[in-house]
Amino acid sequence: VGFAVCFLLLIPEAFSTVYEVGPSKTYDSLGSVPWGAIQPGDTVKIYYRETPYYEKLGLGFKGTPSQPITIQGVSGPGGEKPIISGENAVRPSSLNYPNGQRAVIKIGQTNTPNCYDEDCAANIIIDNLDIKRAHLNYTSVDGTYSSNAACIWVVVGTNITISNCILHECGNGIFTSGKLTKNIVIRGNSLYDNGCSGSDQYHNTYTSSVGILYENNYMGTLGYGCLGNNLKDRSAGAIIRYNYIENANRQLDLVDSDDSVLINDPNYRITLVYGNVLAEMFADGNRQMIHYGGDSGNTANYRKGTLYLYHNTFFSARPETSLIMGSSADESIHAFHNIFYSTASSGQFLFLVEKNGQFNFQGNWIKTGYEDAKVPSSFLGTVTKSGFVLGTTPPFVAVSSKDYHLTSADLSFPSLVYPTVITTLGAQTTQQLASITNGNLPPLVPRADDSDYGAFDFVPPVVLSPCVTLFYIPGGVSGTCTTNAPSGTTCTPECDQSNGYSGVLSATCTNGEWTTSGSCTSTICHGYPHIEHAGSGGCESGSPSGTVCTPLCTSHYAGTLSATCTNGEWVTNGTCTSTDCPGLPPLPANSGAGTCVAGAHSGTMCVPSCNSRFAGNLSATCSSTKWSVTGTCVSTDCPGLPPIATNAGAGDCVSDAASGTQCTPTCNSGFFGTLSATCTNTSWSSAGSCESSTCTALPLVDNAGPGTCVINSVNNTKCSPSCNTDFFGNLSSTCINAIWYTDGICASSKCADLPSIGNATAGNCTSNSVTGTTCVPKCNPGFIGNLSSTCSLSEWLSVGDCVSTACEGLPDILHAEQGDCIPGSANGTTCKPTCKATFTGNLSATCLLGTWTHTGECASPICTDTIPIENANNGDCASGTPSGTTCVPKCNVGFSGELSATCTLGTWSTTGMCNSTSCVDLPVIANASAGNCTSGSLSETTCKPVCNEQYTGDLS
Repeated sequence: VGFAVCFLLLIPEAFSTVYEVGPSKTYDSLGSVPWGAIQPGDTVKIYYRETPYYEKLGLGFKGTPSQPITIQGVSGPGGEKPIISGENAVRPSSLNYPNGQRAVIKIGQTNTPNCYDEDCAANIIIDNLDIKRAHLNYTSVDGTYSSNAACIWVVVGTNITISNCILHECGNGIFTSGKLTKNIVIRGNSLYDNGCSGSDQYHNTYTSSVGILYENNYMGTLGYGCLGNNLKDRSAGAIIRYNYIENANRQLDLVDSDDSVLINDPNYRITLVYGNVLAEMFADGNRQMIHYGGDSGNTANYRKGTLYLYHNTFFSARPETSLIMGSSADESIHAFHNIFYSTASSGQFLFLVEKNGQFNFQGNWIKTGYEDAKVPSSFLGTVTKSGFVLGTTPPFVAVSSKDYHLTSADLSFPSLVYPTVITTLGAQTTQQLASITNGNLPPLVPRADDSDYGAFDFVPPVVLSPCVTLFYIPGGVSGTCTTNAPSGTTCTPECDQSNGYSGVLSATCTNGEWTTSGSCTSTICHGYPHIEHAGSGGCESGSPSGTVCTPLCTSHYAGTLSATCTNGEWVTNGTCTSTDCPGLPPLPANSGAGTCVAGAHSGTMCVPSCNSRFAGNLSATCSSTKWSVTGTCVSTDCPGLPPIATNAGAGDCVSDAASGTQCTPTCNSGFFGTLSATCTNTSWSSAGSCESSTCTALPLVDNAGPGTCVINSVNNTKCSPSCNTDFFGNLSSTCINAIWYTDGICASSKCADLPSIGNATAGNCTSNSVTGTTCVPKCNPGFIGNLSSTCSLSEWLSVGDCVSTACEGLPDILHAEQGDCIPGSANGTTCKPTCKATFTGNLSATCLLGTWTHTGECASPICTDTIPIENANNGDCASGTPSGTTCVPKCNVGFSGELSATCTLGTWSTTGMCNSTSCVDLPVIANASAGNCTSGSLSETTCKPVCNEQYTGDLS
């Protein structure tokens, strides 16, 4: 028991159940199915029978996405779908649900099982059934059906699929009820003859869901006298594609919802309609084919989004057709790559739009003579058009049989970038309906490249090929058949009677290929007996019946053969078997195939090859399916280590090395040498020796002693020899493999030469002075300087310079000339410069240690500058006044003062100053204002103050 429980818990999917209903099945009626036991993954199969199932269902079950619950019809021998009729229908006692007068099959809102909450009915598939007669003309166990009864009514349901069904003779073919119905798929169904006579409220489908897909459906004419629409929808996120929708009041009525959940869904304002045929075959009904926006009158709830309308074919036989009607100026319709065709041709027969909206038509085919709007004066919105192609009739294959495929590629268009929303919603444009007849839909087929207008791509007609060559019939000749026969040709080949053949033949050419019937028989064996891997031997073509001969096996084959001609056919005995050696030869140990191959011919010789690290002389011979092998492979490795030199170790050498291996033994510590060892075909050869690396003597360095170095220093010892007295240097010695290597030298520390100072002699300095010696060089005559030199490690270090005592230039005296002074005068030289013209002075200059000094100045005998008194002018003083002259400058206007100026050797000396005589303030007069008087007026200025208001007087 424990094992069984674990099994059930681990793999519940293994127990999905199939319930079979129908003649000779477990259950003879829908009511006998144990509906209360239905679980996810279960399938109820309903088999066809001639008598309909007069029963109803209420489905409140919940499957899963991977294990849906399926109600599936199984077709009859002629493809007939099982019929579930609502006429006089009963329902299983185990299925209890309200409003039974509303549907043949109801999904959700059931009592048994209890299903009223969101998602309580989910992942249900209804497939391949013929469902009908939920209509007010019929009754059931629940009474007379209501006018809005549906073949299938989805009240509560998520992920509900209705596929491959026929839905007819109901008030509504399919009805969905709003926010509790989500992700509805309606695919591959035929809906027709629905609706109620005299009413426009009932339709082939009437849907309101959160997410709905119409795909590959045939939606035909409503019932007689029914005035409803074909597809009426109030959903959020509707996608309508690859359907054939014909007749009814309007083909599509896409209007508003009153459900806030749907209205607030972002996809409520996005609708995709593409790849459909929308056809109106009768001259009745509403002139509009599509209505988009709303019909409740509450414009706040209208869709006010975008209808994307592309790759559709519109066909209308009405005398007057409006393609699209918008409900408000806020509705947006984007239409591209459609075909708009009307059979009418007189008067106002075809209008793009009616009423209101923002319409964008891009790249469509339309019949010549169309107009933009039905009633332009009342139209609210815009109509934008571009890239229209005009024509009279599209190249349809056959309108009479509703085949709207194109017969030419004339309706192809430049590529168009599809709006982002199309790819965002995952809508694909690469499918189309192959062809459509009433109620009979083929599967979806790929579009070629979306390059043609309308619902279908142009497919070039198949060109059938002729049969270029003739066929072959053993014993036959061409007869009436010829080469290059057109496809479809039937002709009569003939048997070759001259060679004893007889028979009845025929041949047909089909798209480049001949098919023949009949055969020719003969008592003569034409050709040779056929035995695989054998030649004719003693057998001959044309041998009479009863002839016995012996075929021969071909090269590399052997066998005993015979052949007998019997009634025109060769009968053979014996076979030819291969003499090749199967597989590779049996290889010796430690060897590979070498030049040997599997399946070698008898007599073949080949050479296997020894594996790496082995050697030997091998051969193999194939003789009548058997291999013979000689030779063995022996190891070429060198046993053990190589012979090692004295004072050395193995290094990277190892025992049992492969032939050709080279390795390097290493000298022991304290020894050095270059060693090598090579393994050649089991033998080691060694070279090199190890010598002591100790330095037994001291390092030899000129003019130096041992310092820190000692004898018998080991390898890599470092030490420092020391330089002898009167020598210097930085020495370092290293013992490397018994030899000292020294860096540095000892050089003499004496100064061999005299110090070198410009313009100086040795003084008391001498050559070959020892380090530390200090002496005083002496400047040459005509030069001066404080000098000192010190000998340091063979080099003189000097302080001071000798500079010249001569004066290089001329004395620098203002307003003076060279006189008898000359450049380069020696120290102590005295000379007399002279003053320039118009200047006087007694001058003398002396050269002192390279610098000129002088006495006396050059002064001008006249004054040329302006008198330097503030707020004054020259008065009677003139430029060029001789020295000793006295004159009187004059104060400027507004100033006064007693002034005097005297010229002394070109320079003015002055007495006195100029003081301002201006009136700084305004005149002060009681009860008067300034008038034209101003502050800062110059002395002697006259002005007139003015008496204030209510005062008089003559003021100045």
